[in-house]
Amino acid sequence: MPLMQFGAVNTGRYQAGAMPQSTHIFSWPMNNYWVTNFNAEQRGGHTWSYYLTSSDNTSGNFASRFGWGSRVPYLTRILPGEGTGDNKGEGSFIEGWPENVLLVSARPVDDGKTILMHLRETDGNEAHVSLRNGLTGKPLVISGSDVNGKSVLNSDNLINPLESKFFLLKTGF
Repeated sequence: MPLMQFGAVNTGRYQAGAMPQSTHIFSWPMNNYWVTNFNAEQRGGHTWSYYLTSSDNTSGNFASRFGWGSRVPYLTRILPGEGTGDNKGEGSFIEGWPENVLLVSARPVDDGKTILMHLRETDGNEAHVSLRNGLTGKPLVISGSDVNGKSVLNSDNLINPLESKFFLLKTGF
């Protein structure tokens, strides 16, 4: 998080109870505001982005989804299939995601018919993962896994509050 100053640039003044002088927001993405044992310079090229949002939703779930979506946008691609697709403007192969579960990553497993998914619960509530095929409506087979994609015996499809967990998803193709 960069140093943020509201209202005006403050170069050392401190006043208890001070209110911003304007609605401006000033940011110091890199700064030497405080004395440290580092040089007061930073060489090389630097790139940064700012993401601001407003919402009535103040939940941790909204904040997590906004942060992950801004910082690590989920990359997608379109694979051509059968038919023209004229009657569908959008769609998803996987449906039924719990509101408080975030897909951190997904990758195919070597068999070509299974996806290793890394999921994270974001709202501090237990979540049951029960997904269905968005094209056929049929339930998808999900089982617990370790980080390497090896099945975990006697694993359930529950994610505890704020837990990160891996699952194998059988695509059936």
